Amino acid sequence: KSPTAVYLLALPIVTMLVQQRSVTRPELISYSLIVLAVMLYHRAHGRMTVSGMLPIVLLIGFWTNYHNAILAYVIFFGLFLDAAFQYLRERAGAREWLKWCGWGLAVVAVGALRPGFKHPIISYFKFSPEWKDLILEYSPLTTKLAQSATAEDFGVYAVGLLAAAAVVLAAWRLRYGLLIGCCLLVYFAIDISRLVTPNGIAMVCFF
Repeated sequence: KSPTAVYLLALPIVTMLVQQRSVTRPELISYSLIVLAVMLYHRAHGRMTVSGMLPIVLLIGFWTNYHNAILAYVIFFGLFLDAAFQYLRERAGAREWLKWCGWGLAVVAVGALRPGFKHPIISYFKFSPEWKDLILEYSPLTTKLAQSATAEDFGVYAVGLLAAAAVVLAAWRLRYGLLIGCCLLVYFAIDISRLVTPNGIAMVCFF
């Protein structure tokens, strides 16, 4: 249902992003899971209903056992913020807030249902910063662009412009959860260059 202009912008940029990291690896399927996560985000409409939230819990349960699901938590963090702001505006009752807390606990808890019970959020904070000095793809985006200026890297600037547009649109429509989520995605992509592709795909979907 998006305007034609969105397709003309989004599809070439997503194609470029996937080509940057197209070597066979687990995260290739994660790209499709990112798109599905954004679809479920919008389908929930900021409401903590069973039909909206159960697919999200199931998706994270599958994702966290297949590959690192930290990106799912960044995406759905925005959903819970949007719902909280909506409830505050509507002066929602205790029942709605209890649903919000209950589904929040479910979303967090399902991430630990994996071998070794290593939660993706905990794994992220335990990630050694030394990798940024040893492997180029873990280095900041500015370092990678400075060391390997290729034609593909120019596409990163197109993603940056689209990401900036998504942030502005989220602020304009008062979607604060979406706004903060977009800002986090941009920050992590700049901090770790290998996240440009997955985070960029999420940003294109949000746009």
